[in-house]
Amino acid sequence: MNLAWRKIPHSFGQASKTYDKHAVMQVVAANQLVEILPSNLGDVCEIGCGTGIMTHRIMDIGPSSLIISDISPEMLAVTMRKFPTAIPTVIDAQYFPVQKTNTIISNMALQWSNDLLGTIRKLINSCDNLFFSLPLASSMPEWNSFCKNNNIANCLQPLPKLEDVKSVVPSSHYITCTKNSFCLYYASWLTFWNSQKKLGAHISNNKISELYKVRRKLTNGPIKITYENCCIAIRRK
Repeated sequence: MNLAWRKIPHSFGQASKTYDKHAVMQVVAANQLVEILPSNLGDVCEIGCGTGIMTHRIMDIGPSSLIISDISPEMLAVTMRKFPTAIPTVIDAQYFPVQKTNTIISNMALQWSNDLLGTIRKLINSCDNLFFSLPLASSMPEWNSFCKNNNIANCLQPLPKLEDVKSVVPSSHYITCTKNSFCLYYASWLTFWNSQKKLGAHISNNKISELYKVRRKLTNGPIKITYENCCIAIRRK
């Protein structure tokens, strides 16, 4: 377990009060993810519930029962205040217990796993139906270009490629994927970067020093950031 990853729960805990204000991408992804959910969910476990953005949509469908989980106790507490009938548990997705449930749902959370592909394998084995959304590696090309053109390290979390996710799905399961692209606008690069921190993105001190090298350019703007998300359904045949 690397040190940066171990700090993620603390980063998300600190962001629990500012998360909803900056979670535009997460709301868009939740609205897209709900479109592929069946009307009969059965017993549901939500992984990475955050402040309850996806929880609200799950509750609208009406699961037989709902377990909500998050790596951050502070985030989980926010969601429990909104949905007191849900069953809470503080757990990291990659340590999710292998116990069968009807449906597992996760919105814009699994990419934070220290072992994304291993986590997806475990979740596939723990349910009949797995539905989740992820930002893909093709997201934020504008920020990637900014870092490359200014010869600085990219300080944000590396994102997965869709083909890698598909590679872990066994032949005993169906997989369907729906890609969605959209853009958000920010006043400057600094505004964009700060919004990531307000969402709980952990930035190590050595990577912050990289940004310091180009601090004058960070105020340039306005800027456009393009996100490419994917909603994925994995079902037993």
